[in-house]
Amino acid sequence: SFWVEILGKEFMEEKVCKKKPWVLVTNDDGVDSPALVPLLRELSPLTEVRAVVPASECSWTSKILSRFTPLEVAEIQSDGFKIWTLSGYPADCTNIGIHNLFDSRPILVVSGINAQANGLTPPDYCEVQGTFLLDASRSSTVVFKALQMLLSPLQGVSIFLSPRPTPVAEAYAIREDHDAVEWLQNLYQTTLGHPLLLARGWSVADENILMQATTGPVLSFAPVGGFSHRAGEWLDCKSLERMLSLYQNILKEVSPYLAQSTCLY
Repeated sequence: SFWVEILGKEFMEEKVCKKKPWVLVTNDDGVDSPALVPLLRELSPLTEVRAVVPASECSWTSKILSRFTPLEVAEIQSDGFKIWTLSGYPADCTNIGIHNLFDSRPILVVSGINAQANGLTPPDYCEVQGTFLLDASRSSTVVFKALQMLLSPLQGVSIFLSPRPTPVAEAYAIREDHDAVEWLQNLYQTTLGHPLLLARGWSVADENILMQATTGPVLSFAPVGGFSHRAGEWLDCKSLERMLSLYQNILKEVSPYLAQSTCLY
């Protein structure tokens, strides 16, 4: 099986369509996978295909992202296809393939097909599972229709859209004029002398699970930084000091209530 990741509508309109569309292929079995060239051969009639894969086998490491290790890129030819190999992990290949190697970004990322220990055994029936995240102002049918158009030349391929089952709580948003936000803003103003900058997050994360468990609002705040989970990630030390002082004042404010509470989240 293989999965696909589809980039958002705004990016496709503003970035991709000005260049010739192309698809990025990667895997975790590396450049020597017996499934790599057959996958390139099947995709190439649909659009231009570029492959960026690990230089060696990297099974069970798909989510690892290199931070400080230098990455080496090499360009090779295999059965008429140009392939870029990377001395890193599958996530590095996707990251470098989308953001660094080429002058435009792909409209689609295809990862797979997985080669079993006993060699490649293509199944009679194969499902393509697509996962995409869009903000509330856009419809998932935009990406669905784009994928339908891309796959329309293939015989015997049907595509449908269905919600992804997940144990993670649904995303939620809290109003800027909520009492909890106003309380935190006042405390921040008292502590540091200026308002706390507000930002809207799009991740379905721990805050959503806490919100369901406590049935109350969950506010997150963090020091100033950038390049999260990427090479060159940074954190402002002065901002960290300010955040710690805010934590101290928050604990002073809520400590009388915590002492009376039988359940602490």
